[in-house]
Amino acid sequence: MSKNILTSLLLCLFTSISVGQVKVSDIVFKKKQIDLGAIYQESGVTSCVFEFTNNSTNDFVIRSLEVSCGCTTPHSNKKTYTPGESGKITVNFDPKGIVGKVNKWVQIRGNFSDALDVELTFNEIDCHVNSLIWYLQNKTNLKKGDKVALQMPNLLQYPIAIFACLKAI
Repeated sequence: MSKNILTSLLLCLFTSISVGQVKVSDIVFKKKQIDLGAIYQESGVTSCVFEFTNNSTNDFVIRSLEVSCGCTTPHSNKKTYTPGESGKITVNFDPKGIVGKVNKWVQIRGNFSDALDVELTFNEIDCHVNSLIWYLQNKTNLKKGDKVALQMPNLLQYPIAIFACLKAI
């Protein structure tokens, strides 16, 4: 029994050693952070693309793409990139049920020799603040410089209203 376990461990060790590794700095991304701007739930799924090049002398293998939550779905056009080859990781974000400003990330787990993963991030600007600004500017008789008084309980909507009034000035 212990002989089989030892054999299995050695096989795993030799398999992992036989795959060449790359340095994180050899996988060059055009951007590691993308600001998607204001995203509204009605717009549906929004996508962004992270482009990279394998500047290593070894193959770059994407083992997995981990995400911050279920609203984010990453896709790579392939798993193995030869030296000098470029690739793309497309990330789809579904804003359904999301409130306020968020920061989402994707972690790339690969055959890195000097790190566990590479993290890519993208932001969503507070869509509720921008929606309220649009409403105040287009559906009311308020003009720039008008005073606005807010009277409401301590709810999530309060800072949204405050930020919208401050941002609209």
